[in-house]
Amino acid sequence: MADDWAAFNTYVLSYERMASEEIIFSLAYILLAFCFVQPPTEFVSAGLTVQNLLSSFLGSEDLNFAYYHIKRTTGTVILHSLLPLGNAVILFVYCCC
Repeated sequence: MADDWAAFNTYVLSYERMASEEIIFSLAYILLAFCFVQPPTEFVSAGLTVQNLLSSFLGSEDLNFAYYHIKRTTGTVILHSLLPLGNAVILFVYCCC
């Protein structure tokens, strides 16, 4: 009976540790995602904006103004909608592997 209780306590403690790591990771991911959606000046100066990340895909704004902004809007929507999926995938890989 004591062995069962010790095994249960070990399981609960390891689960609590893993849960707290998941919460810390999720909070850090939310902070970084927020900085990606609404970049502060530090992120802009470091080049971590949608425009800079997709510059090869977007092309030149001067040559095709309307087409450039359509592609920029589409890229922004796609990248921003993938942020929650990125969190879920990373947590799944972290927890299951």
